Amino acid sequence: MRKAWFVDVYGTKGLLKVNIKDQTLIRLGQIPGNIVSTGVDILNRALQLIRCTAQNGLLKLSGRWVNGHQAIMRQYVDSVLNRTVPPVTLEEAYSNVAILEQICSRMDLGGAEPTR
Repeated sequence: MRKAWFVDVYGTKGLLKVNIKDQTLIRLGQIPGNIVSTGVDILNRALQLIRCTAQNGLLKLSGRWVNGHQAIMRQYVDSVLNRTVPPVTLEEAYSNVAILEQICSRMDLGGAEPTR
């Protein structure tokens, strides 16, 4: 079985398709329902996926890859060292963790318990 986590975010201007495992983001605007627009949309999705994959590969190969958790932790440490405003407040951090725990408790993790 293949494990992947996908999130679709719907908005008034279109759709964002996020693959959390592969770290890709596809932006899809609204399209008319004709065959030409559909074909262009399919090609656009493919090109965006290739671009995201190539960017991620280059970042990893160059050693400049930083996942989201590392990035936010670096920003937080920098804010403490430089005595500047942190990227998130303590209340926002607690709220995010609570939401993440709710999401994890509802997900099918293949029998595995969420780590804390």
